[in-house]
Amino acid sequence: MEKITYQPLIELLRENAESLNQLLKSFINGSGRLNTEAVPDWFKEVIEPVFIAVHQHNPALSRRVFDALYNDMLQTLSSAAGHQATQQLRSCRLLLVQNPALTAANPGRLIKTLSVATLRISRHSIAAAEKWLALMQKIFAAAGSIDQLLLAARFAAWRCGMAHLRHLTGSLSTLEPRLRDLIFAEEKISEDDLRRSWKNEADAKPFALGAFKGLQGKFVRPPRVFLDNNLVFAADGRYSAVIFADRYGALLHDAPEIPEESIPNVLKSADMAPPAAAKILSRYPDLTSWVYHDTTLFLTTASSHAIFIFGAIND
Repeated sequence: MEKITYQPLIELLRENAESLNQLLKSFINGSGRLNTEAVPDWFKEVIEPVFIAVHQHNPALSRRVFDALYNDMLQTLSSAAGHQATQQLRSCRLLLVQNPALTAANPGRLIKTLSVATLRISRHSIAAAEKWLALMQKIFAAAGSIDQLLLAARFAAWRCGMAHLRHLTGSLSTLEPRLRDLIFAEEKISEDDLRRSWKNEADAKPFALGAFKGLQGKFVRPPRVFLDNNLVFAADGRYSAVIFADRYGALLHDAPEIPEESIPNVLKSADMAPPAAAKILSRYPDLTSWVYHDTTLFLTTASSHAIFIFGAIND
């Protein structure tokens, strides 16, 4: 590890070289997938800065953090994640530098939880994951406990486009005011705002989800939307999803496959929709299905693989 320059880390590596090499060999023999060429850079760019921050905070705790980082490196560099995902995971680990006291308290739990969150958000949107990681740098530095950090991370993910989390974040009153201020910046948000999808003064906001682009996109043929058990579903007979949309974004969540014969195929009259929603529906001559739910209009057409969503449509 000639790239390492921090003396306490160099000494730790020298003193434990045999056991670390044995662990490395055992891991390679067990999986055979470790990207060994990336190990030196991961040591230099991830492990060393986190180790330095914790060692300068409390030298007695730096070894446990190193052990967690070392085992995490083996798992991360043995995964089949692409370059972009690996870079995001690297940024995720570097969050630990922002708060060495919190990192030292439970490094294994933090690494695993943040990693899972990063991958889940990026699965829906790489741009949202990058935005979330940037916001988490501020949150991580200000968090006083792991529980507050994880709660704030969920609110931040909602703020960055994970619309489904609006239903799962819990009460704003349980989030420390300074963390709430970091997440929502100059926005004034209340418990009532949390329950509503859209701001009262918001304009109808269009989204398009699931469009087919070659081998990309969710739907292989034009889908249809329908309401079931207070949730909006979309399905094309092969792929099914629950749709979530609010003031911060819209996304599809995988759902159990819905057989084609179970997908409603009778188009409801636009007269059943509120006047503002009916006006939007009239723009689509090849309309195949629509749902008006929670001041949000969802519609599909025969000529598109996308679901079109318009929010903040009041009665």
